[in-house]
Amino acid sequence: MIFTRAHKERWSFVAKLVFRLLFLYSTLYIFMTFFGQGFGGFMRWFAETVLHWGADFSTASTGSGDTTFHYVQLIFVAICSVIGTLVWTVFDRKRTAYNQLAYWFRVGIRCYLFFFMMTYGFVKVFKIQFADIQLTKLLQPIGDLSPMGLAWTYMGHSVAYNFFVGLAELIGGLLLLSRRTQTLGALVIVGVMGHVAVMNFTYDIPVKLFSVHLVFFAFLLLLSDGNRVINFFLLNKETTAISEPIPSTESTYIWVIRGLKILTLVVAIGLFTFQSTTVMNRRASTKAPAPFYGIWEVRTMTQNQDTLPPLQNDGYRLKYVVMERKKRSAAIFMDGSKEWWNTRIDTTVKKIGWHTSESDSIPLNFSYQFVGSEALQVDGVMERDTLSMLLVRKNLEDFELIGRRFHWINETPYNR
Repeated sequence: MIFTRAHKERWSFVAKLVFRLLFLYSTLYIFMTFFGQGFGGFMRWFAETVLHWGADFSTASTGSGDTTFHYVQLIFVAICSVIGTLVWTVFDRKRTAYNQLAYWFRVGIRCYLFFFMMTYGFVKVFKIQFADIQLTKLLQPIGDLSPMGLAWTYMGHSVAYNFFVGLAELIGGLLLLSRRTQTLGALVIVGVMGHVAVMNFTYDIPVKLFSVHLVFFAFLLLLSDGNRVINFFLLNKETTAISEPIPSTESTYIWVIRGLKILTLVVAIGLFTFQSTTVMNRRASTKAPAPFYGIWEVRTMTQNQDTLPPLQNDGYRLKYVVMERKKRSAAIFMDGSKEWWNTRIDTTVKKIGWHTSESDSIPLNFSYQFVGSEALQVDGVMERDTLSMLLVRKNLEDFELIGRRFHWINETPYNR
């Protein structure tokens, strides 16, 4: 194997060339992962002058990892890696091997993968990345969902599935902490993140470049033990221990490294747990108060004392009011159009403020009265129209996606 953990006194020319390219590309990519935003101006110049793509693209973070900026950055990293490899080869052509540098290269990759496996693992275990299905999604026809929206709905449906996937990512990352288990960790990550990468491509989730690189880095670790993996899994041959060069065999050095690993593990678990619980508490604090939370069907609606019939093509008559967040409600009209209302609820004076524009102080323009626990009578004025509406809360269990539970026994597939 070209990229191996085993100590070799002399590397072939091809092995050294490939290592230089992999080292430069991986190091530059990892550097740009954390500091790339600081090179926005330079990347604009590079895109305009070298690539002739133009500089009309945003460098701001949008949650997408597949922006024009990221592709420009990737091309820059690739070009620099090739040029750097050629220069390195010319000026370091007499070196016989890179055993120590390869060791620290693998350590760097392990640290990088560990960080992101812990990140992705915790946000799934605590079900932060894929939150519960939004109430408005329950009313949205499946044909109107984007591929990414469908994937997010699918993932957000199951707490157990999120925990399972997140736990697999955590296990893969934790196995990288030890040299003895790094190959097993790489195998786990290739499998888990390979699935994620395929999902990103097939559901148009804009983290394609990043997920592919996580698989690539895990594959590099796997490749460093490639001969033994092939012998064990494919050729049914015995494998033997390898002599991997380490910086020092002194007991002090070994105990310091073990202490750093334990400290890293404790800090990582503590930090990610704290961040995850903080996000969960913040989300809980933004949820609409229990008496109002839900999908409210507008059974009757009068405008200036005229009753509005529920015509399917009416873009004014409301069909649903969805109250899922404290400060925001979704108004869904009979023709299927949707409008977001900024919301303010004052239970002391029994009034609701609904307004379509942003403002620091939303006027309480509707009074409300509960009719039982599942109906709400609201009366008020919006945009000079006097409105009166009877809202009836839908039982979420009536939705098949919510109400259908797990069954050990299914005489026939329940596929609706």
